[in-house]
Amino acid sequence: LKSEYARGEAIAVDLTWLPLNKIDAYYSASVRVVDARGNKISAQDREPVVSTFLWTPNVPVPDKFALELPRDIAPGEYSVQLLLYQAEQGLDALLLDEEFQPREVFVLGKFAVK
Repeated sequence: LKSEYARGEAIAVDLTWLPLNKIDAYYSASVRVVDARGNKISAQDREPVVSTFLWTPNVPVPDKFALELPRDIAPGEYSVQLLLYQAEQGLDALLLDEEFQPREVFVLGKFAVK
């Protein structure tokens, strides 16, 4: 992510999923921009480019998301978050960070809108 974006600008988010185990379910991903209070400003929700049911342990899965900032977004600090969830069951998946700590919400980065 860049450190600063303009109103109405698109944010490209390139991810690489790395499943550590077999996943026997279909999950959707949500990549979202949230403000300092945690309010969702923009989001893209969809299945990963390769369905989670087809993921193979230890095989990276590249994926791309695109978010557009609203033209009327207020100046301030924002973050980009990632969630993985199973909509039918209402379950959030635990994602592991760089230190293998489980997280329901993973912060991909922060930026400012001036």
